[in-house]
Amino acid sequence: MLALILALTLAGGLPGTEVICTLLAESEQPDGERGPDRLLADCPAGLPEAADIQLAADSALAAISLPLPEPSRRWGPPPHIEIAENLVMVRHEAGWAPALGQILVRAEPLMPVSAVEMGARHMACALALRPDSAGVPVDPEVHCASGRQTRRVSRVTNPAMQDAATRMRLAPVEMLYCLDEQVAVRALVVYRDSSARNSEGQIPISDINALPNLCVTPD
Repeated sequence: MLALILALTLAGGLPGTEVICTLLAESEQPDGERGPDRLLADCPAGLPEAADIQLAADSALAAISLPLPEPSRRWGPPPHIEIAENLVMVRHEAGWAPALGQILVRAEPLMPVSAVEMGARHMACALALRPDSAGVPVDPEVHCASGRQTRRVSRVTNPAMQDAATRMRLAPVEMLYCLDEQVAVRALVVYRDSSARNSEGQIPISDINALPNLCVTPD
């Protein structure tokens, strides 16, 4: 952080310089299923362009579509919501703006019960997120592998992950782009006998690194 402050002081905010702001979430909801009502940034003070950085961060966060829509329970319990700790701001020639690819509100689904009943114990998913000006992923693409890759399982895991993806919120930027993201979800299963537990070793674990990049258009 000292090196970053020194670089800003010497360079006066050259393009490409990054500043890390602390992200704060406010919510008046009792259950938190719709995520925060608003996000706030606490950016470092005392920098040459501190006021501009704070103003740009505040403007970006105010544009995010919050709170989230009511969760769908079609695929099971609502996704688990996590808030990022930081917001990274980058200096461009035109001023300060959030860095690309920052998921500020992350939604991760629980393993669908129906998929577990069909033998799946995990799902490794590839996502293509194309956020709009409000940080909302537009028609996210999803591909999930579960170790027991059948059409019946995919008909449950893919929509569950897609539903969660629509509830994510990214830092808004003034350009269109696609973020390649991976998510891994495991089921928590309680067994009554050891024989059922031992059979779990027969279910192959999907390699998250082998998932396709859905942002890349096939030739």
